[in-house]
Amino acid sequence: MQPSSTPTESIPDRPDENSLLPIAEAGDLDAFRAEVASISDSSVCVQEGKFVVYEIRGADFPLIMHEVAREREIAFRAVGEGTGQAMDRDRFDEHYIQLILWDADEQRLAGGYRVGKTDEILATHGPDGLYCSELFQFEPEFLSVLNPALELGRSFVCPAYQRAIKPLALLWKAVTSICSRDHRYHYVYGPVSISDDYSALSKSLIVEFMNRRLRDDQLASKVKPKNPFSCAGEIDRLEFDQISESLATIEDVSARISESEPDGKGIPVLIRQYLKMKAKLLSFNVDPQFGNTLDALLLADFRQVPLK
Repeated sequence: MQPSSTPTESIPDRPDENSLLPIAEAGDLDAFRAEVASISDSSVCVQEGKFVVYEIRGADFPLIMHEVAREREIAFRAVGEGTGQAMDRDRFDEHYIQLILWDADEQRLAGGYRVGKTDEILATHGPDGLYCSELFQFEPEFLSVLNPALELGRSFVCPAYQRAIKPLALLWKAVTSICSRDHRYHYVYGPVSISDDYSALSKSLIVEFMNRRLRDDQLASKVKPKNPFSCAGEIDRLEFDQISESLATIEDVSARISESEPDGKGIPVLIRQYLKMKAKLLSFNVDPQFGNTLDALLLADFRQVPLK
């Protein structure tokens, strides 16, 4: 299958901090909760304690998607990412699966994840129907090798739940549940965002280490970033080389980054989650339409790890 040359839908550039649009107002709470209550029991993907993860199609639940889009933008802005628009919503939401993390006790949204089944999307929308096609150019062979696969993205946890480990773990468990039910989907891949709030040194250390230790050269050769990462002139190369050569593991990288970042943050949690699944790096891309986020495109093969 040849990649389509049809231009993708234009997405407005993110405004600077002084011109971020106000977050959209929440919809009617009772109507929103009623729409959640209308979700079929067959759409329950994971249930644990007070949390339920539903697997839905966004096009079927407009009130839920309104709230998801609001909460995404709130969560992403808090870490220096986001679209800068009133809501984070795009054309892909209509044909992707939405994993909705619901707090049944508090009757509120706790988080979400977006999942695309590549075989279905390629059959109905072509390569431009994949969100990652906005960030990377895929050679036909790449799509052939990975089809079918699950493309993951737009992972978020609402601020009130971010101090707990369980919300993100349950969203990931929902992904593995989809794979367990249909073993054709043993490949999962997606862009993991590294906020522009990280320093040039921190981002460069992540890029250097992952390219050197975690890259799948064969598949990576079939993926090209549309906006490659570069930090030329922003770091002292001699100092960087000395630091980089001393880092033997991803934990070393995280610890070194944590020392230099003002807020003490290490590598993003979702990168850790992928690496637990023995993920490989395919490429890096900078997304100027999402706060100049650096995206690491990662691929995991669930045949290599036990699904829980």
